[in-house]
Order: sequence, then structure tokens, then C-alpha cells
Amino acid sequence: MIYDAIERTITIVDANFTTDLQALVAAKGVTGVYTDVKVYGRRRAQQFWELMEKDGVDAGIGIYPQQFDTPAEFVMRRHSRHQIVIEYYAVGKDPDALAVQMELAAEAILRSIDRLIVAGGSSGIIAVGEEDGDIIGEWVGASWNDELRLTEDNLQIRFVCIARDELT
Repeated sequence: MIYDAIERTITIVDANFTTDLQALVAAKGVTGVYTDVKVYGRRRAQQFWELMEKDGVDAGIGIYPQQFDTPAEFVMRRHSRHQIVIEYYAVGKDPDALAVQMELAAEAILRSIDRLIVAGGSSGIIAVGEEDGDIIGEWVGASWNDELRLTEDNLQIRFVCIARDELT
């Protein structure tokens, strides 16, 4: 159930985020925003930011579980409540353009979260972000990175999904 929820989230974000971000940039008429993003799966920003340079990208996404709660098995079925984090990290030369990029990235991530329940399928996801406070975004904050000679910023969006696991 934990594995399946994370896998489904990675699949949806990887398939849709860049297209959604590009559509938002075009719709808003924004320039100077970097839209080529690499999804690094189960990694946090402090784990993948070095890979971005090697991969030649200025933005990356990591997706990982933060916490979950679940009752004991009941009649071969378990419902669990997961808190999943989608972390977006980016660097850029223009701090103002990077700030706009972070805002649009948040919107693109929310579009992927909205798709999770529709695309639940075999992942067992039966609900996503249905209650107040189930989706929370937090800007970790922009700062100058002397080593990279760039501004860096980090956004974390935490959301709750409910998954059902059929036990055998």
C-alpha cells in the first residue's frame, strides 16, 4: 500500500508535470522560467540536487512518504492514510524568475495530485486531499548558493491519500 501509493504518484508526476508547467507558463505569458524537470523518484532535494548538474537540468522533483497511519488488518483489508511529499527544487540566475517558476511549479504539482484519484487504478488509492489541511505547501526558502553561483529554492507539497490494501 505504501509502495503502490508512491509508485502511482511518481508515475503521474513524471508523465504530466512538465506538460502542465509548460501550459501554465504559456497561459500566463511568463518568460524566463525553466520548464525542463527531472523526476528523481524516492529522493529528497538534498539527495538529488547534485544529480541535477550531472543530468544538465536546473530543476528536479523528489517524491517520498513522510508518514502513514493504519489500523491492524481487518477481514483481509486495510485502509491506510499516507502523507506523501512532492519536493520541487530549482536553481536559477534570476531570483525573480525563479520565484515565479516556484509558484507555477506548485500549481503544476497540484494538477498531478488532482489526477491521482482519477488514475487510482490498481494502486489502491481511494481518496486524495479531501479534507481541509490534507494538502499543504511550504516554500523552504530561496537562498544564494556560492558553490553553484545561483539562487536556489525549494518547495514541498505534502498531501494525504487514503489507500486500500487487499491482503492475502
